Amino acid sequence: MPIALWRETSLPRLLAGLRADVFHSPVAAVPLRAGVPVIATLHELPWASDDAAARATGDARWTHRARTALAASVATRLVCVSERTREHLLARHPEAAPRAVVIPHAVDACFVPAAPGSAEADADAALRARLGLGADGRQPLLLAVGRLRRKKNLAALLDAFAAAPAAGGLRLVLAGPDGDAADALLSRARRPDLAGRVLFPGAVDDRTLLALYRGAKALAFPSLFEGFGLPVLEAMACGTPVLASEEGAAPEVRGDAVATCRAGEPASLAAALQELLASPARRADLVARGRRHVARFDAASLAAAHVALYAACLAPGVGARRPVADPPR
Repeated sequence: MPIALWRETSLPRLLAGLRADVFHSPVAAVPLRAGVPVIATLHELPWASDDAAARATGDARWTHRARTALAASVATRLVCVSERTREHLLARHPEAAPRAVVIPHAVDACFVPAAPGSAEADADAALRARLGLGADGRQPLLLAVGRLRRKKNLAALLDAFAAAPAAGGLRLVLAGPDGDAADALLSRARRPDLAGRVLFPGAVDDRTLLALYRGAKALAFPSLFEGFGLPVLEAMACGTPVLASEEGAAPEVRGDAVATCRAGEPASLAAALQELLASPARRADLVARGRRHVARFDAASLAAAHVALYAACLAPGVGARRPVADPPR
């Protein structure tokens, strides 16, 4: 059954059978009639951005726009993962302001540093060795995480990596499944200045991702547009310094704990990358700042915020905005 049809027919019956009190969708898509208060989660709205690059490279398909408009119209509450996302929502749907709240993503407790010389550090090295990062898994690396999409600005990262003298001896690891930029990135990586220096492991499991964060000299996150930017926080939690674009990770995600560049200016990215890789003191400062900053995104606190939101949806009169009907038979 197509997911859109399932959402409007089977899902309401399922909610009724479970005697659900609240339905929380992890995405914008929600049923027209659920029979209970509904919460939609909004991650990013690139079509509402003032940035032309965001509109050109983000997911602006009509289905995404339509689902978001529907959620803005009928959802009891709208969870926005960042202030940026809420701002973009209200630019298009100002009537949703009383129902739109910001609850950011949290960092999984598994993302922590490994003590040097520990069994865990040795296991990390073994995982990196399997990917081809040196026979002992200890070859220095620069890491980027995410689907290989144009909005990730990875073509500019490859150029900056090739040009930065401080990147000599490092491997650039692009960890993520293929996307609309994959072919172009593979072609660029075969050119003489990068041949043999870029690794494409594809999608990796959480344990391998952890080993990559821990082994990276830095995480590069030069996206043209993001609603949040979770890899930035995961890297911080692992004790890895971060270079992020101003247009990429949301301001509250970056805080003052990352080196920044302007995504649309390749020279800015190249200069920031060179400066970060060449300065151990700068990297150490960012690691210390990152550990303090990421503590604000612990899972327990953010889970509690969701629980409080569920309770608020059950308060008398709060769910009245939702069109409620008996589930279809």
